[in-house]
Amino acid sequence: MMSRNVIRTWGTLVAVAIAALVAAPATAGYVCADLGDCVDDGDPTCDGVTYTLFYLDYDDDTTYSDTACCCNGAPVYETGHPYEGQLIDSQPTQGDDCDDDADDVFVAAAPLDSPTDCMKDTDLDDYGDATGGEVWTPGTDCDDTNIDVNPDETEVCNGVDDDCAGGVDDGLTFYDWYLDDDGDGYGDEGYTPVNDCEAPDADHVEDHTDCDDTDADVNPGETEVCNGVDDDCQNGIDDGLTFTDWYEDGDVDGYGDEFGTPINDCEAPVGDYLADHSDCDDSDPNVNPGESEVCNGIDDDCAGGIDDGLTFLDYYPDDDGDSYGDENASPDNDCEAPADHVTDNTDCDDTDADVNPGETEVCNGVDDDCAGGIDDGLTFVDYYPDDDLDGYGDMYEPADNACEQPVGWITDNTDCDDTEATVYPGAPELCDYLDNDCDGALDTDEVDNDGDSYDECQGDCNDGNVAINPGASEVACDYVDNNCDQIIHPHEVDNDGDSYDECSDDSDDTDPTIN
Repeated sequence: MMSRNVIRTWGTLVAVAIAALVAAPATAGYVCADLGDCVDDGDPTCDGVTYTLFYLDYDDDTTYSDTACCCNGAPVYETGHPYEGQLIDSQPTQGDDCDDDADDVFVAAAPLDSPTDCMKDTDLDDYGDATGGEVWTPGTDCDDTNIDVNPDETEVCNGVDDDCAGGVDDGLTFYDWYLDDDGDGYGDEGYTPVNDCEAPDADHVEDHTDCDDTDADVNPGETEVCNGVDDDCQNGIDDGLTFTDWYEDGDVDGYGDEFGTPINDCEAPVGDYLADHSDCDDSDPNVNPGESEVCNGIDDDCAGGIDDGLTFLDYYPDDDGDSYGDENASPDNDCEAPADHVTDNTDCDDTDADVNPGETEVCNGVDDDCAGGIDDGLTFVDYYPDDDLDGYGDMYEPADNACEQPVGWITDNTDCDDTEATVYPGAPELCDYLDNDCDGALDTDEVDNDGDSYDECQGDCNDGNVAINPGASEVACDYVDNNCDQIIHPHEVDNDGDSYDECSDDSDDTDPTIN
């Protein structure tokens, strides 16, 4: 409640503090201005000429004392006072300040208690201090240091007798307050309550149904969820929820392990867990009931059979890679071809890619087309060696019957000497003493017809005259080339051109004038 005294300034409050500090009687708290003694106010010398009566406001509370000081000059504050030497407010007429050492004690200080009694009102709420004092009358204010405590106030919950009715928080309703440590609006069910007229602080509530006051998500207002906690404080962890068997999906293919031990819970455990447990191999993501069976030696679709429902065939090794399988190999019955295997088994030589039923038979001593015969269906011819490479085969060597011509062999066999390239039928006769044309006889030039041991091939220029041959001596004057060197005897030569030689008795065959 605001009183008339709230208009007092802060300067006044400071003066109150100073007056309380000085706390000295009025006659001892000042001196006269001329430093003369203060004369008793009953002294007849206070005639208003030399000495004058002064009624002081020593405590500066705007009220003047009811006793006067007789001074020969205006009074000032004494030495040591905070206002030392300054003039004290005064008036010439008597006042009603019953305690001029305290600015909160004077007549009508507490008008709501008494407008005529000297009372003390420190908190300025117009109610006097109930304790009473030496010079002032007790009022009804049970705490004169607090402006909000007086008989005019309404009792509120604060641990104070606000209305001075004689009881702290009297007339108010008290409740049990429980700690709400997690701030969810629900108090700790295990907490010892604080009984008070209002919550001790923002962390206390009237409710005490929270079964875990350390977790704001646990209280009766929550919905039970699957988390291993009694969320709604209904005395059951995950109560009312549906529990399911969960199986690990180790290969993360969307199907749980049919051989795994389930975890029964209200939701899938952390990790890869499913309600399904139809995966027959949970280590392979390509094996589960959603897969199609393929040929791989595995029960891909978990239907209970390896490669079930697939077509199985006999496969044979094709080692030479010609797409024809070995006719002598045992088959491998499978749903798909193993590496280097084919369904065919007609290859008669699976080490040679050029031998199989798809090949054409060629002359090579091999059954190329696997028809059951080596070089079958081909034309065979007799071939003879032509060692001297003259185009005529050796008449004395046996034939090689073959489907193609061997190197160095030909179909002719009329060469009477296959070691000499100059000997073959029709060859020109040479002076080599061979039957070059293979007619069974040597050429006549190779025969010594006159028996002089020289034939024409040896330079016998007349094989009918035994005296003429390369070994004969030249005979003078017979005009015959006796030694077949195509030069006649020198005496048979006409050197000077006079138609006479030495055999014609030319005595000087160098001079044509002599003969």
